[in-house]
Amino acid sequence: MIRYFEPLDYGACSDGSRFCTQEFQQALDAAGLEGGTVLIRAGCVYKIGTVYLRSHTRIYLEGNSKILGTNDLAAYAKDTGINPYYPEMIDRCLIYAKDAEDIVIEGSGTIDGGCDGVHYIYPEGALGREAKQRPMLLRLEGCLNVRVAGITLTRAGAWCVHLKYLDNVRLTDVTIINRRQDGFNIESCSNVTISGCKLVCGDDAIALTTSRKDKPLRNLTVSNCIMTTRWSAIRMGPLSKGNFENVTVSNCVFTDCGGGGLKLGMYEGAEIRNCTFSNIVMENCAAPINLLVDRFYDIGNLEEKDDLMPLGSIHHLMFSNIRVIARKYPLDASNAEKWAMPEYRSHSDLNDTIFIHGYPGSDIHHLHFDNIDVSFEGGGSEETANRRDVTDMDAFGPREYGYWTDGKSVWGPLPAYGLYARHARCLRFHQLFFSLDEKDARAPVYMKQCDDIVFEIFEAERGKNLPTIVADQCGSVMADAMIARE
Repeated sequence: MIRYFEPLDYGACSDGSRFCTQEFQQALDAAGLEGGTVLIRAGCVYKIGTVYLRSHTRIYLEGNSKILGTNDLAAYAKDTGINPYYPEMIDRCLIYAKDAEDIVIEGSGTIDGGCDGVHYIYPEGALGREAKQRPMLLRLEGCLNVRVAGITLTRAGAWCVHLKYLDNVRLTDVTIINRRQDGFNIESCSNVTISGCKLVCGDDAIALTTSRKDKPLRNLTVSNCIMTTRWSAIRMGPLSKGNFENVTVSNCVFTDCGGGGLKLGMYEGAEIRNCTFSNIVMENCAAPINLLVDRFYDIGNLEEKDDLMPLGSIHHLMFSNIRVIARKYPLDASNAEKWAMPEYRSHSDLNDTIFIHGYPGSDIHHLHFDNIDVSFEGGGSEETANRRDVTDMDAFGPREYGYWTDGKSVWGPLPAYGLYARHARCLRFHQLFFSLDEKDARAPVYMKQCDDIVFEIFEAERGKNLPTIVADQCGSVMADAMIARE
């Protein structure tokens, strides 16, 4: 028999007019002791600061109910962990748990952070430094057996959900509307399923990270989700100190992604391996598939250091049944209000290509692409088509372009409109289709310092008398059943 504990029974105010953090915590503590449920009844609004979840606790939010946060940082505790990106200060959170097990948050109600999308200045962060502090909604660390289902998460000051070192996680039918930053940030977790979720985010919809070499991100599936984001739909790294392995993404729709559809980067010495991406539709997505190997400084270290991290690798990935309408979206600053990001600008350098860039000494290798259909805007000039001076990855300083360098805009316009690859080998392209909205003077494909590349059934639009594939300083590049439409 389920035991229910209501914050009202502990003297909480249910109309959101005053804080009831203490009363809400009492209900959580009681539920944790007995393995019960904290019930948020329909129509109730509980305004709280930081609260702590115990093991064997379930929060159930009925329809039209709400847990409400606040802009007032004095309501947020300082012992809710440290965000993994030094020196960015997003340490505070509304709901926190550490080393707990059997946690459930579900229902059809809402957790509303109450933040209006600006940075909040606070004089002291978790490490005692002056900082711009913004609170998350939910952070769980070192927990086992977690389920979040059905609820809506909105108006976080930073990320909506940060899961760190968790095992056995299910995120099902969750709606996130977070126009400031990330939706789900999954750090070094294992055995995670994300399904049936809808995310509208101002930064990455799903950010996957690893903060320790001995803490990989492993066995994760994302399926049947719809993602709209100012930046990337799904991103791996930076924070890539441990491996990303056994990841599958399938049956998803990405729309209006200004910074990329799939953005997979290895920057700190580990591996991205054994991953598949299938049955994905992308519409208005810049940089639909973007793979990078680079060497960053230790961005997760509590002390700022200039030493570069070791060289990592990306290998054995599969991409299949992907349809893309590649666009630089939003087209201009007129969409800034939608994202609550007035400083936002879209890409403006014709870099909506599929982008595969290894690092000298670490080729990206053993990639398989099957049935990939992409329409590009086109418009590239003859001058861009003739570029041969694109900077190699190792020539960029890790702080040369800001907090970190992983945006394709740093290379400038590329000499191919469809696929740019450098430092790659053992790539297989089967049923690859490129089309253009307007003419483009660039070749469909440009490859440099690549080897063992095979195109089988490749159809692409190109300008008159242009090559379909430009191979620069490459080894074996073979093409079978290739059709070029002028």
